[in-house]
Amino acid sequence: MNKNQIEEIVIKKRIDFFVVLELSIKANGQIQRRGDAELPAKRTVVNGMADPVIFSQLINSLDERIFHLSDVYDSPDKPGKLVVYTIRFLGKKPPHLDFQFYVGSESEKVGDLLPYLQAFISRALVLTDDWYATGITNLVEHKQSENYTVPNKPWYRFW
Repeated sequence: MNKNQIEEIVIKKRIDFFVVLELSIKANGQIQRRGDAELPAKRTVVNGMADPVIFSQLINSLDERIFHLSDVYDSPDKPGKLVVYTIRFLGKKPPHLDFQFYVGSESEKVGDLLPYLQAFISRALVLTDDWYATGITNLVEHKQSENYTVPNKPWYRFW
C-alpha cells in the first residue's frame, strides 16, 4: 500500500476501559470524531463534512516507510494505566494496514514507531480541532434552543 491508495484513516485510543478518541477521516472530507484523546472520555460524537484538504495534509505528513511495520505491538511491561492505540489505513488494494499498540501510561521504552504515530495522531487532532469544537457548539446550541425542532419527515423517507 502507498499513500495514494489510502481512502480513510481511522484512529482510536483507549485508556483502561474508556475510549478517549475515535476519529475517522475520509479522502472526500467526511469526518467523524469523538473525544480529544484524554480522560475524562467524551461521549459526544460529531459527524459531518469538512475540507478534504485536512485529509491531504494528514496523508502528506505520513512517511510511507512505516507501512511495512504494520503489526500488533504488546509491551511486556505496562506501568500505569493500560493505553491501546489503534491506527488503520483503509484503501482498495490491499484493503487495510493496521497498527496497534498496548502500552502503559507510564511506559518509557516504547521504541521509535509509537512516538512517530503519536505525533501523527496529534497532527490529526490539531487539524480537526476547530471543526470538532464548532460541531460540539452547534450541537449544544440546538439542544438548548427552545425554537429548534427536529424536522418531521415521514418514516419511510430516509433523505
